[in-house]
Amino acid sequence: MTTYHIESSAGQYLGDYPGHTPLDALDALARDAGYADHAASCAVTGDDPDSWTSSRMAFRSGDLSLLVIPTHLLDEATP
Repeated sequence: MTTYHIESSAGQYLGDYPGHTPLDALDALARDAGYADHAASCAVTGDDPDSWTSSRMAFRSGDLSLLVIPTHLLDEATP
């Protein structure tokens, strides 16, 4: 399992969360905020969890985007 560093596109640190995939890490972020999972948090905001598009390290829906970076990649960039 990998630990993912999650931050908003504005640079707001949201936490480091474990997961087998970045989507698992988004579920962990949502659970930390009191939701059952990412889909449940989207239901509250009126967002469609299936509308989230992703690339290797970014998820985007409307005006919101999240960077989800494996923490070992952050560690490699630190001298």
